[in-house]
Amino acid sequence: SNKSPILPMKPNLFSLPKTAETELGDFEIIPQYNEKENPIHVWRGTPLTKQQWIELLDSNGKVKNPNLVKALIFRGGLAPDIRAEAWKFLLGLYPWDSTYSTRQKILAEKRVEYNSYMSQWKSITHVQEERFHEFRDKKHRIEKDVLRTDRTHPLFEHDSSDPNSGLNLLRRILLSYSFYNFDLDIFKG
Repeated sequence: SNKSPILPMKPNLFSLPKTAETELGDFEIIPQYNEKENPIHVWRGTPLTKQQWIELLDSNGKVKNPNLVKALIFRGGLAPDIRAEAWKFLLGLYPWDSTYSTRQKILAEKRVEYNSYMSQWKSITHVQEERFHEFRDKKHRIEKDVLRTDRTHPLFEHDSSDPNSGLNLLRRILLSYSFYNFDLDIFKG
């Protein structure tokens, strides 16, 4: 039959879903879909490259068009060599209108803050830890989680006796985060 597909080949990502108003509230209308009759063809762009990233910044390092950057990343992802910088924008560490110098200041402040949290848990003596059950329990759960980390990943395949191994980096990050937000019980062991 010549039925048009329910989902277009390249869906308009910026259109709002259809909704229905009922006594119970507004609900999104999800059309009935038969994948055998209308297979989904996902369109994916190419990853944003380092050269494209550089072209999307002005001479001071500000992102010229944040919405375009977000759309390009959503559709194609990021090339590995720009992920470390781009994710800082995506996660809200860097404001989209920040300059190179502003970002350097932000990183310096965050390093000081991280070192402050790390020094807090590192300064706890063994005797203090014995009396501080909340920290002791969190540390134990973190240790269990770190030891269960996937050792086939290149970052975590080396022995944890190396102080700079990925496992020890992960341990330090998790312990420091536990002091950043001590009440948050994300560690489920």
